[in-house]
Amino acid sequence: MIKVGINENLVIKEVKKNDKGSVEITFQEGTIVDPMAALNSSGSTNLNQAEHKVIIFPVNHNDAEGNMDSYKNLMAKIAEIKDPLDHILQQYLTKTAIKWDIFVGTGLTAETIQEEIRREATLTKIYTNIVDQFLTMAAQAEGLSTSKMRVLFIRQSKAKHYPRLRSRYLDRQPFIESMSITKEQSKLVFSDYELKNGLDKGDVVSGAQTPSVSEASAADVLFAR
Repeated sequence: MIKVGINENLVIKEVKKNDKGSVEITFQEGTIVDPMAALNSSGSTNLNQAEHKVIIFPVNHNDAEGNMDSYKNLMAKIAEIKDPLDHILQQYLTKTAIKWDIFVGTGLTAETIQEEIRREATLTKIYTNIVDQFLTMAAQAEGLSTSKMRVLFIRQSKAKHYPRLRSRYLDRQPFIESMSITKEQSKLVFSDYELKNGLDKGDVVSGAQTPSVSEASAADVLFAR
């Protein structure tokens, strides 16, 4: 079972854009199995490999009061969407092969960005650019579905026990690395903040926990702060 904590021998089964335009990354435990080949093989058949789907939602453009957020906060929220995707790509591609142009088609300039970034249509376009460019680069990444990785998932929030990816300070707090790195050399550890706030625990809290898109998006914003 893939859960909150450090999970070993994971591969990325699939990356795609869902019908709402959000990027989905499906992690799977173990080697990708061809179900037809597995059923035709001799011996017992195991098609129940654990999976976990991560959805990275669009920019939540509101502040705590429900108004359009500030330029500074919006830029930080954009980084918290792009950076985890960039962090994943770095495991499979050289840095020179990772090329982002997230403002293409927005018309933003150095003179207009502080005002124009605070438009919903602009934020939607930036998110779409990030998703499409990530999928293009992921398609070029060799070993995406075969290279076994060690992945650290944090708790979605204090109230929600579902696993999610970190979104900040990834240069010094990575969440993914190759299994070729030994446990003694591993850099995957929970931060003091995560430990203090119980984000290293996958325990289910009492009461219903049905993660709607809006709840998950709100939790994403909560953790990002």
